[in-house]
This record gives sequence, C-alpha cells and structure tokens, in this order.
Amino acid sequence: LLTSEEPQLKLTCTGRIMTFISIVLDRLSDSESVLPNNDIAKQIRRHLLNCVNERLTISEVARSLDISSTQAKNAFRSTFGCGIITYFNELKIWQAKRLLSDPNLTIEEIAYRLGFSSPAYFSQIFRKLTGGTPSAFRSRNDRDSQNDRE
Repeated sequence: LLTSEEPQLKLTCTGRIMTFISIVLDRLSDSESVLPNNDIAKQIRRHLLNCVNERLTISEVARSLDISSTQAKNAFRSTFGCGIITYFNELKIWQAKRLLSDPNLTIEEIAYRLGFSSPAYFSQIFRKLTGGTPSAFRSRNDRDSQNDRE
C-alpha cells in the first residue's frame, strides 16, 4: 500500500487545495487595500463634500466606500493629517460662515440645515474651530459689510 499511487494523489490534491485556500485568504485580506490610501481619502473627502448638510458617522462613510471604519480613518488621517469628523466639521463651519451672511436665516436654521443635532452643539463646534460664536461672526460680518458700503 505504501507504494500505491493513491496516497500520493491524496497528498497532491490536499496540497493543491491548501494552496488554493491560501491564495483566496491572501486575496481576501488584501481586498481592503485595493485602493491606495490617498485614493480612499480623496473618495472620503468627496463624499463628505456631497453630504455637508447631513449627519454622518465614520461607519456610514466607510460603508459608502465598502471599506472598514479603521481603514477609512487611517487612510484619511495619513493623507490629510486630521480625522474624518474633524474635517467634516470644518467643512460644515466653512458652509456655516457662508450661510451666516444671509440675514434671513436664523442660527438655529443654519445649525439644522447643516445637520447638527442642536444649535448649542453647532455653536460649540463653531467656537472651537473659529474662536468665536456664530452670532459674533455674523455681527462682525454685518459691520464689515456696512463699512465696505460707506
């Protein structure tokens, strides 16, 4: 029986199956890194720009690109040097500054329009990123606009 070809055939078949499984597992583990980090980060940034008026979580952003949250966070931070939510809030505040120039919109309306959970949270993030409140920013811009017209 030791000289029979059957054990050799079983070993060859088992070896090929193990090689195949190994290749599949390698490809599955590499599937998250199909895109380079900077391409992933640029896609995340594009998604954030398109959704600036919404509330998003990192999980939702990652899911939209079919990647893990960890991969999304790492790719974004290595490309842009900050976290996804920090960048998203900066985009929202940039948009808020534009909206604050419209006297017909209340600060509360702007907060909700930009997807903040409350005007208080909006003001907190605004102050953190600009050093002042939305009201102070609006007042300063109103004064600057009047001075420009004079």
